[in-house]
Amino acid sequence: MILCRFIAKTLLIILLIVTAFITVALTYVQLAAEDHEWWWRYVVLGGPFLPHIEHILRDKACSMSATVVSACDPGNRSAIKGLSNLYGKHYQSCDIVIQIEDFQQQAIELFDVKLSMLGSHQRQNAATATCASLCLRWTISDVSICSGLEQTYLLRRSQFLTSKEAEALGLSGATILIDGDTKEFAKALADTIQMAFPKAKLVLVVAMASDKDHLGFSRELFSGFHISSFLNLL
Repeated sequence: MILCRFIAKTLLIILLIVTAFITVALTYVQLAAEDHEWWWRYVVLGGPFLPHIEHILRDKACSMSATVVSACDPGNRSAIKGLSNLYGKHYQSCDIVIQIEDFQQQAIELFDVKLSMLGSHQRQNAATATCASLCLRWTISDVSICSGLEQTYLLRRSQFLTSKEAEALGLSGATILIDGDTKEFAKALADTIQMAFPKAKLVLVVAMASDKDHLGFSRELFSGFHISSFLNLL
């Protein structure tokens, strides 16, 4: 249980530095080879990136003599199999398969991982975190990694309120989803809603600072589905 909690906290730290617009977890890990006197440094990339962005990242890693491992490398794959609701909690079932060629016997196959953070960007974040855990080369079981992924959550990022929380707001029976307030988060939120609730009637409550990109946020959020009601709180 302690190990599972540690893995969950470790993966959460990785996810904290990942944004919906450009998912990248840069993990620098120094490992001493048993029969060598030098230290290795690894950079774990999420992605997928625009070509020029990935070029910059790989060039920087090369300049630091670092080995690049990408969650998007050939042989690595992840997929969302479906969405479910268990005991009032929404989750997406995912398969994650990682094979790191630079390491001997560094591979993992996780099936039906129940991620409480929804969306394709969160699925990719989970694959990136799994990649990073393999690069650590610690003795971590597949079960512990899976448990860590399933226990990982981030407040106000793809967060569904519980039925008790919704009831406390006077919205019994409503499904309430909370996410970020940038243009990139709006795109991820719109994609998640279309995937999870394609036919649902939507009521949006938006609270944003005056210096935020309201227009860009609205364009991303309103594209693709009909909004029943909209309330903007400045």
